Amino acid sequence: MEAKQTVAVFGASGNMGSAITKSIAKGPYRLLLISNDAEKLQKLRADILKESPKAEAEAIQTLINTRWKADIFILAVPYYSEVEIVSEIMEAEQRPI
Repeated sequence: MEAKQTVAVFGASGNMGSAITKSIAKGPYRLLLISNDAEKLQKLRADILKESPKAEAEAIQTLINTRWKADIFILAVPYYSEVEIVSEIMEAEQRPI
């Protein structure tokens, strides 16, 4: 059995991000849902698990405690946020697990 790829979606709770994550959840992926809005993020995770009960999804607000390293990164955020997010990804990648 092939290992599932992990997809990290930044801005997962926004309109574009939630549409992307709901679509990806139907496939053979592990989802790392990232957003600043904790309430929307938890609702999105619940919606995903209701629609796709076999989906693997973790909702987080920061990469500090991330247990999964992502294979694929999707930035569903405003353009001006991208540099900050890439910096956060690079910092997280350098921390020991």
